[in-house]
Parts: sequence; C-alpha cells; structure tokens
Amino acid sequence: MQYLMLTLVALLLAGSFAINKLYQKKFGTSLEKSMLFVCLSGAFMTVEFFIKTGFNVCFTPFSLIASALANLCEVFYTVIGFRLLKEGTMYAYTGFLMSGGMLLPFVFGICFLNEKAELLKIIGLVFILAGLVLSGTNGNKKDRIKFSHILLCCTVFIVNGFVSIISKVHQTQTVYAVSDIDSYIVFGSFFKFVLGGIIYLFIRLKNKDKEVSIGEKATDALPETSCDNKTKRSVLTMILIVLASTVAGGLSGMLMLIGAKSLPASVLYPFSTSGTIIFSTIFGAVFYKEQITPKTVASVVACLIGTLLFL
Repeated sequence: MQYLMLTLVALLLAGSFAINKLYQKKFGTSLEKSMLFVCLSGAFMTVEFFIKTGFNVCFTPFSLIASALANLCEVFYTVIGFRLLKEGTMYAYTGFLMSGGMLLPFVFGICFLNEKAELLKIIGLVFILAGLVLSGTNGNKKDRIKFSHILLCCTVFIVNGFVSIISKVHQTQTVYAVSDIDSYIVFGSFFKFVLGGIIYLFIRLKNKDKEVSIGEKATDALPETSCDNKTKRSVLTMILIVLASTVAGGLSGMLMLIGAKSLPASVLYPFSTSGTIIFSTIFGAVFYKEQITPKTVASVVACLIGTLLFL
C-alpha cells in the first residue's frame, strides 16, 4: 500500500510538471510569468486546503516557520530555474533539482535519523543517479550545462534538498508541537502566494513603461472588442492551467508528507524521484511528442532498476 502511494505521488508530480510545461509553452518562461504562476498556485492551494481543513486551521509556531522556510526555498529555486531555463540549461536544471531533492534527505536520514545504509539501497541510489545524469545529457549540446552555470545548478541542488529535509524533520521530530498536514500546507501556500505576489508586482512596476508602449501598439492594430475577448480567453486558460497544476501538486505534496511520517527518507525520496522521471518521460513523449533517444531509454531503465532495489 505504501509503494502504491509513492507511485501515485510520482504520477501526480510528473503530471504537475507536464502541466507546468504547458503553462510555459503558452505564456513564456520569463521571471514575471514564473512569479505570476507561483502567486496564483499559492492562492489556489491555500483555498483548496483551507476548505479541506473545514475552515479550521491548526496553528503552531514550528509548523509555520517550517512551512515558510520550505516554500521560501521553492520560490528561490523557481527563480533560479527560470533563469537557467531561459539560458538553455533545462536538462541540467532538472537533473540537479531532482537529485538534490533525493540525495540530501537520503544522506540526512542515514546520518541523523538512524536509518540503515543497506547495500541494495546504496546500489539502487547509484542506478538512480546514473539515470539522472543520462537524463541531464539528452538534447542538443546547447542544452547542456555550462561552467558559468555550475554555481546556480549547485544552489538548486542544495535548496531543493533542504525542502525535502525540512518536510521530513517536520513530520518526524517530537520536540515541538506540529500542525496537521493540511494546515502545514495552508501556511506554506499562503506564504508562497504573498511572496510570489510581491515579486510579481515589483517586476510589473519595473516594466510598466515598456508594457504601456507595447499595449498602445496592440490597441492600434486590433479592434478593442477583439483584444478584450482574446485577453479573457487567455486569462481563463491561465487560471485553468494553474488550477490543474495546483491540484496535482497539492495532492502529491500531501501524500509526500504522509509518507514522510512513516517511511524512511532513504526510501521515500529516491523512489518518488525515480518514479517521477519515468512518468515524466512517458508524458513528454505522449503529450509533447518529445523524442525518446537511446539515452532516454537508458535513463528510464536505470531509474527503474534503482527503484526496484529499494522495494
């Protein structure tokens, strides 16, 4: 039952990534659009889980601080990620992001939570990391990492690792009182909504003069009713995409927190990471017609073997 839950986590997380890619294809990869996505998803998830709590949020200082730190890390690596994506290092960013979210909590669990460093798990980890490296070298040469970006990629690796560690510590420590999982998500998503909104408004104000000029030209070129209808359709499409991503991401995050309470970190994060890679590859091929190369197949096989060694 636990492994079925982790499979569902990977499926939902890969679905969320696929939906995020749809957002990027339709609305771009600029910092402004990424922060708008962060703000909207934070707002939707706050409402979603606030309703789920029955409008009764359980407040504890420790949970508030932990959720805020975790979501600060998420916003931070999103900013870095969109910069790397813009500069053509998408595969390197994805590889560093996911490997950091897996490797650091794995090591943390062994070093600080008295989890056993079993030989099969270590071998499985090597297979999964090999799969990540292979997935990070797919595509054109221009998509590969440049030396000038190593520092940013290492930052993504560490920051996402901290997100997983914070969640694990929140669910397993017994010193401080903690909120229930739904309340924890409400705190974090509201923090993300506020922070993403502040950054988005700052960027909008900074680019206001430029956008006014572009808007005047667009108004001259098209009838006002046509512009209005196009804008309404665009806004509705954006809301639906962000809402779908929020539901998938929110459910996967909730299941991960449930798993973090009972499963070892050395099982939870490698399993969910490798599963996400496998499902993401499938979704990319099915929905975006992405080419499956020999390296892609080798990456999926390596992740699958690594996952089986954790069972």
